[in-house]
Amino acid sequence: MKYLLDKPSAVYAIHNFDWRNQSLPTEELRLDVSLEHAHGGVQESIASSRDGFAMPGERLPLVALTPLGRMPSSGSLLVLLPFEWMREQGEKFLEIDGGEWNWQWPLLEVRCPVRSVTLLDFQAQLQPVDILLEAYLRQEEGPVLKLPEAFLRIGDLPAESVQVRLSSNFSGGRLRYSVVAEQGEAQRFMADRNFNGTVPVEIGGETVEVTLNGGVAVGSLPLKTTTGLSARTTYQGHSLESNWVDPSFAAELPGQLYWGDMHVHSRESDGVGNPEEVLARARDWQRLDFMAFNEHIENDLTWRIWTPEKWRHLKALYDSSTVDGEFVVIPGFEYRGFCNLWCFSEDYVNYLKPEYLCDEAHPSVGMADPRWAAQEVVDRARIARWAASPDWMVGYHRLELLRGQQGCIPPKVHLLQMAHY
Repeated sequence: MKYLLDKPSAVYAIHNFDWRNQSLPTEELRLDVSLEHAHGGVQESIASSRDGFAMPGERLPLVALTPLGRMPSSGSLLVLLPFEWMREQGEKFLEIDGGEWNWQWPLLEVRCPVRSVTLLDFQAQLQPVDILLEAYLRQEEGPVLKLPEAFLRIGDLPAESVQVRLSSNFSGGRLRYSVVAEQGEAQRFMADRNFNGTVPVEIGGETVEVTLNGGVAVGSLPLKTTTGLSARTTYQGHSLESNWVDPSFAAELPGQLYWGDMHVHSRESDGVGNPEEVLARARDWQRLDFMAFNEHIENDLTWRIWTPEKWRHLKALYDSSTVDGEFVVIPGFEYRGFCNLWCFSEDYVNYLKPEYLCDEAHPSVGMADPRWAAQEVVDRARIARWAASPDWMVGYHRLELLRGQQGCIPPKVHLLQMAHY
């Protein structure tokens, strides 16, 4: 049996393997994750990624991945290890107890039987979110089997500050606020999920005792003023002030002013954090009025592959997270990095066409595939039709691509998204 990674050119197909897209789930085999921490020179092992966890930025002597269940004597185990620090020197951080193996970032293939895969001197990422490890069993005969995802949890560091935010949405005569116990900048200001306590918040001349659970508290008060105001709190001896909001400014506008984020990714494509966490942050922490997801749906541009079940789950999440008068989730996707599409009707769920399921009739076609140009013609024609529909909104994503990509979609574009890096 030949390896999937026999040739260096195979790296171009890492993301869009047809075997990956067509794999069948199995519960008969899974990966167990165990960590080894070093505390003052003493190593301490903690088994199971659900019970043990790493701290942001921690260097672990080892992370052991052990197959449990029906391990065959033939075939090979495939594990995706998409860690940037392993891109250039990953092989020297690998210790394999099994058969012959091959590594090409981000994929490791080991011939069965496999007893363990060990990552040495593991560098935990800085953000306190779960790392998902994707693994497959490549059989001698029959379909490739997808193992349940293994989790490596990154814990929380103590909050560095308590931030207060006010919403500019004054509908119903309410002043909406959020209070978040945030970790530091290196942790992307994530909420400290271990923070539970009460902090005083001064809003509009009155002080409110706000209780945080899991590092977050949200609420609202009657809007008693038409002038601008901010909120203040005190934490660890420091006085912290919120953003400034001005009800009179909003009242003078010909329409309602809303604030939102038009370009968001979660780990369902190439972002960080599960979509539930991303939604909670936008709605509860940042007090946005709306947000639009722009997950990559092409399997050569995303880590977690797309399936009809995943699509339906996300659409149901978007719908259930929308609260009339409070918060709106706009379902959308990013196409090839230069274009965003948002939909306001059920046509959205029909986009996952057979070619994005990578079935036998429509194999996965990535940008390195010679068939890509022909597929682009069909897809851009579809985008052109959507751009003229009131149910769809199309916008450019990246300013620097405008000059070279103007011919890709029609002039009728509803907005220009200004991207930043």
